[in-house]
Amino acid sequence: MRFATDRLTQLARSLPTAEHSKQDSQLEVLRTIAPVIELPSLLRSAAPTPFAAVPSESFVYDTTYTIAGAGAAINADGPTLSPGLWHLQGHVRIQFAGTNNVANLSAYALRDAQGNQWNFASAVSIAGVLIVPIDFYLSIADPGWFFRQAAPITIAGDVLALHASILVARLT
Repeated sequence: MRFATDRLTQLARSLPTAEHSKQDSQLEVLRTIAPVIELPSLLRSAAPTPFAAVPSESFVYDTTYTIAGAGAAINADGPTLSPGLWHLQGHVRIQFAGTNNVANLSAYALRDAQGNQWNFASAVSIAGVLIVPIDFYLSIADPGWFFRQAAPITIAGDVLALHASILVARLT
């Protein structure tokens, strides 16, 4: 049987229950698992991925921004996705307390190489906590897509906390 990727081989090598040899290996996949299995590339570390990185394997996008009082608007760019099929799962939390500024323009987004932005989690006029579950597939043909965390201007008396914790699993 031929596979388009070596994901089953990687999985078999990482499982202690698989039988290994130099010529061939055996891995039993039970029918009760599912007729279709999603096999992302291996997650090698939970360490934060540097913003200038272009990961070719699964990684964790985990970022936090907190400010109490007056502060300038910020855009914090994250890693760049290489072309392929990705599965993003996790959550985003946007929390605001304070004045009538109400966390306008707080967002987590993906930007393409042309500068177009897609906010996959954003808040306008919230006072309190907004938790956004993240679970979507993204097929990218062109290089240059990257994560962006955006925080608005805050004034005296504001408290803003942004947090994203997303497993970014590469499928192809």
